Amino acid sequence: MLETSENEQVIWDALKRDRSDAEMYLIRYPTLIRDYEHNKRVLDGLTVRPADENVGGGRSNIPGHPAEAAAIRSVDYDCSDMYRWLKAVEIVEKGLGERKRMLIEARRTVERSSGKEYRGRPVWVTATTMRYQEMIADRFIGGARQYNERTIRGEVS
Repeated sequence: MLETSENEQVIWDALKRDRSDAEMYLIRYPTLIRDYEHNKRVLDGLTVRPADENVGGGRSNIPGHPAEAAAIRSVDYDCSDMYRWLKAVEIVEKGLGERKRMLIEARRTVERSSGKEYRGRPVWVTATTMRYQEMIADRFIGGARQYNERTIRGEVS
C-alpha cells in the first residue's frame, strides 16, 4: 500500500465523500428535485404576508421589509449545497447520450425497488443489467430478445 501524508489522506477522503454524494444525487435526482421545488414553494408561501389593510395611507402595519426578506430567503435557499448538486446533475444529464441516460434510468428504477443481496453482490447490479438490456432491446432491436443458445436448448450449467 502506498504511504500517504495526512494532507493527501484528507484530500482522498474528501474525494470519496464527493463521489458518494454525486452517486446519491444522480440516482435520486427525480425525488430530490421534486422535494427541493416543493420546499422552495413552501418557503415562498410562508413569506407572503396578508395585504395591508391600512388603505387610508399613513404608516403601514407590516413591520420590516417583507419583500426584501422573502428575496433573501429565496437566494439563501438557492445557494445551498443541495441546489449546487442538483444543478450539476441537471447539467451532466443534458450532456449524456441516449444510452447513458437509459442506463441511469434503469439504475433509478432498480434503486426504488431493491436493497437485498444475491450471491454475494448487491441485487441492483444484476437487476440494473437486466433492466438496461430490456430497454436497449425495446429501443434499438424492436423488442426482440436475444437468448443464449444454451438457454434455448435447456442446458444447465
